[in-house]
Amino acid sequence: MSGAKTYVLNFSVLLAFLVAGAVHCSLATDKGEKSDKNETVVRIGVAVLKNTSTRSVPLTFQRDRLVSDINHIKKPKHSKGNTKIEAVALDSSSLEAAKEQARTLGCDYIVFTNLTELRESGDAAPVPRPGEIRLGRDPVANDPNVAERHDVQRYAVLDFQLYGVGDASPRVETSVSDHQPTTEDGIVSMLLDRMATRVVSEIRSGNSRPPME
Repeated sequence: MSGAKTYVLNFSVLLAFLVAGAVHCSLATDKGEKSDKNETVVRIGVAVLKNTSTRSVPLTFQRDRLVSDINHIKKPKHSKGNTKIEAVALDSSSLEAAKEQARTLGCDYIVFTNLTELRESGDAAPVPRPGEIRLGRDPVANDPNVAERHDVQRYAVLDFQLYGVGDASPRVETSVSDHQPTTEDGIVSMLLDRMATRVVSEIRSGNSRPPME
């Protein structure tokens, strides 16, 4: 009889342990689900890179690079908000086509990019656009040391616009530029890195108006 009592007692202890574990898992799951429900997701559609420069770059590759850059920017440690910023790729560089797809994908914002300049050491400066005033020395045109360089300097200018899906005009419109001893793809990627940070900062800071329905 003693052995039977021990068996019953041990089974009861095991059953209690399993029930406690199940309750703990259930509470943890409920807590996780509540956290997910409380999280606000802001989705950004990234249009295909447009290129009006005189050189060629892989347009969809650079778009995917920007999507990845935005998705890898972490929320500030001391941020009180519970907003997750998520970027998704769009299939067009056209304003209307990109907006239509962005609505289908549930995007709140759309980012458009245009590579307006991509040059290297020795390339002539482009003709100024109407109304454009240029100050200072061109970073690569007529480079006096171009024949002696072991590393070619590349210069790029990237324009970008941030739209709300219901906006007729951009909320943010600016450009970034730089010149570095790197490849053509490399200098464009560097500008996209900086642009991703700017886009996320604009949305998190609330400087841009909230999306219009």
